[in-house]
Amino acid sequence: MSENNKKITRHIKEDSPKLGEQLKTSWWLAVLLAVPLSIMANLLTPPIHNWLSDRSTEQAIERLTDLEKEYSEVSKYASNKPAFNSYLLSVVIKSALYLAFIMIINRLLSYAASFIDAPESALNKNKTFLTLHTLYALISIVGLLLIFNLCNSAQKMYDNVEQYGNYSMSVKSEISRLRKIDK
Repeated sequence: MSENNKKITRHIKEDSPKLGEQLKTSWWLAVLLAVPLSIMANLLTPPIHNWLSDRSTEQAIERLTDLEKEYSEVSKYASNKPAFNSYLLSVVIKSALYLAFIMIINRLLSYAASFIDAPESALNKNKTFLTLHTLYALISIVGLLLIFNLCNSAQKMYDNVEQYGNYSMSVKSEISRLRKIDK
């Protein structure tokens, strides 16, 4: 083995664990931040919509339109369980398709990163390697958040359909409040 190859091999052995640890740490940090922020955004959206509706007639009209559309959809599913089951099945299928797409893209990025060896210019190659793995992590996070939001919407719809009586009273009261603001 040439002296240059020995240096490269030694460089890989010394830096590989550090690089792996950096990637693991970065990925888990991104996951730990992304999931709570996404959940918090989903939980805060309705109260913020209501607050904004109180402050602006245009936003009240927009919120009223959104609520009426949601109420119509929930009512349709509450009265037609086969249609509701089809909706839930479509959510499962979409989630599986999104997940498959994420996995294909990530495998392609991983495959591309596997061609990067430690060359004479190891720093430039490591930047490319890190860029590919960062992209890999970002695509995973964004895709999984997309799936999370899709499933969260389906869960909300499921809860509203299953507790239609309570949901209906609550939404009708909110719609009448918003109609008063609209006038």
